[in-house]
Amino acid sequence: MAWRDRLIGRASDALGGALSMVGEMAAQSFEKAKRETGAAGLPVNADGQQNLPPGLPEPADEAAKALLTDPFSVIDQLGYKDRPSGITYQTLDEMARRVPVFNAIVQTRIQQVANFAIPQQQDREPGFQVKLREQEANATKASKKRANELEQWMLYTGSTRMFGKDSLEVFFAKLIRDSLIYDQATFEVVDNAKGEPSDFYAIDAATIRIADVPLHADLDDDPERARFVQIYDEVVIAEFAAHELCFGIRNPRTGIRLNGYGYSELEMLLNVVTALLWSFEYNKRFFSQGSTTKGILNFRGSMPVKQLDAFRRYWYQLVTGVANAWRTPITNAEELQYINLHSTNRDMEYSAWNDFLIKLTCGTCLFDPSEIGIDYGNQGQSQQMFQAPAESRIKSSKDKGLRPILRRLSDWMNHYLIWRLDEDFEIVFTGMDPRSSDQIADLQKKQVSYLKTVDEIRAEDDMAPMRDGKGEVILDPTWLQFSQAKDMEAQQAEGGGFDQYGDQGGEMPPPDQEPEQAPEQEAAPEKGGWDDLMSQFDQLPETARDKDDAAEKSLRKGLVTETRRNGTITYSIEIED
Repeated sequence: MAWRDRLIGRASDALGGALSMVGEMAAQSFEKAKRETGAAGLPVNADGQQNLPPGLPEPADEAAKALLTDPFSVIDQLGYKDRPSGITYQTLDEMARRVPVFNAIVQTRIQQVANFAIPQQQDREPGFQVKLREQEANATKASKKRANELEQWMLYTGSTRMFGKDSLEVFFAKLIRDSLIYDQATFEVVDNAKGEPSDFYAIDAATIRIADVPLHADLDDDPERARFVQIYDEVVIAEFAAHELCFGIRNPRTGIRLNGYGYSELEMLLNVVTALLWSFEYNKRFFSQGSTTKGILNFRGSMPVKQLDAFRRYWYQLVTGVANAWRTPITNAEELQYINLHSTNRDMEYSAWNDFLIKLTCGTCLFDPSEIGIDYGNQGQSQQMFQAPAESRIKSSKDKGLRPILRRLSDWMNHYLIWRLDEDFEIVFTGMDPRSSDQIADLQKKQVSYLKTVDEIRAEDDMAPMRDGKGEVILDPTWLQFSQAKDMEAQQAEGGGFDQYGDQGGEMPPPDQEPEQAPEQEAAPEKGGWDDLMSQFDQLPETARDKDDAAEKSLRKGLVTETRRNGTITYSIEIED
C-alpha cells in the first residue's frame, strides 16, 4: 500500500500547489480591483483626485525611500506626532490676541475673504463660481444646472439645512483665522451612506494632530486608516481618515523633525512680536506707573514734621494719579536740585522703532500697512513724485497676500469636497480686481475697439445680441475697411468677376515681373457680354427702337471680335451693309 500513499501524497502536493497559485492570483486580482474601484467600500474618487488619464505612467508599487519624519522621535509615543516647537497653540493664540497690529491683519484678511463667499454669475464681481475643469469644454444646460447645484450646496456648507449651522462665510472666517495663527486650517467632512460628502464643519485646529503614520503615498494602505486625531487634555478623543479631515498648510517645510506641520507667520515673527509687546507695555506703564514727577511742592522755611506729614497725606488723597502714579513730592528745604537720568522718547527714537517693528510684521504677513490705516507716505524717499498711490499699494498687497490664501482655499475645497462629488467641476474665485462702474465702462470702450464685438460686450452685461447681426462688429475704422474689402473679394469670387489684370480668377504676378501681354487674337463671339448689351437695347422704348430698325438688324447679324491687351478689352463689330 506504500505506492498508494505516495500517489495520494503527490496528488495532494500538486493540488495544494495549484490552489496556492490560484489563491495568489486571486489576491493579486483583488488588490488590482481594490486600487481601481476603491477600498473599504469607498468610491474611486474618495481621495478627491482626478482619475489618471490614459497614456500617463502607472503609479509606483513602492513608496519613497527617503525619510520624511524622524523615526526615533520621542513625542510620538502617544499615537500622534506633536508640533515640534517650543511655542504651544495657546501661546500662539495669546500672541495674536495681544498684538494689535497682527490682530488687525487677521481681521482684514478675514473680511476680504468673506467677500468671496457669495456665488457670482459674472467673472468681474468678487465671489466664487463652480465651473467645468476643462476650459475648452462648452457648458451645456445640464452642466450649468449641475454647477448651480454645487454652488448652493457649498453655500449651505453641505446637504443639512438647520438653524445654527455655519454659512460659507462663517466657515471661511474660522478657517482663515486658524490658518493665519497656526498655519493649520482644519475641517471635517461627513460622508453619507453612499460614501459621498454630505456636510463639512470647521473644527478647532489647535486640537488636531497628525497621527503616527507614514506621510508618503502608499497605494496598499487602507484609506480608512487614521491619519489625524483630535486630542483633549493630551488624550485622543477622535480619529479621522485622510478623506474625512482636511489638514490645510500654507507654509510647508521638509524637515524630518517637523513632523509635517507648517510654519505660521507668528512663529516667524517671534522676536518682533516680543519687541512689540515690550514696546506697548513700556508705553502703557508710562501712564499707569510713571515715577518721574510733573512737579515738586516745596515749602520754604522751617515747618514742623507732623504738620508736613499731615499736609502730604491730605494732598495725596486729593490729587494722586491713576494707579497711584505721578505722586507729587512734598519737601521742606531751602534749595532743590534735580538730575535727569532718563532720555525722552524722541531721544530713544521710540516712534521709529515702533514703525520698524510694524513694517516687519506687515512684510512677513505679505500685507501693506495702508490696508489697516497706517500710511507712511513717502517716508524714506527723497521726493514724492515717484511714490505709488495707496490704491496701487493695496492692490499689490492683495496680489502678494490675498491671492495665495484664496488659491490654497480653493485647492482645499476642490480636493475634499467638489472633486469627490463631481470631478468634472472645480471651484474658482472671481473678481480679484473689482472695478467701479466707470472703470468697467472705460474698459469696455477700449475692448470694443480692438478685441471684442458689440454683442460680446453686451453678453458680459447679460444683454441680448443686437438684431440682424448688427452687433457682430468691432468699432474700429481700420477693421471696418478690412472687413468690407474681404466682403468685396468674397462677392467677386462668387460672381466670377475680373481682377485688375483682366484675368478671371488670375493671380498677381511677382513685383519684378511685368504682366504678360496677351497677343491680339480673334475669339468667337462671347454671348455673355454681347447678349447683355443687346438685352439693354431691347429694354429701350419702342419709339426709340423703331427709328432705326435696319441698324438693329445689322447689329444682330454682326460678327463680334474681342481683343484683350494690357488689361483692356476691345470689341470689334463687323456689320453687313
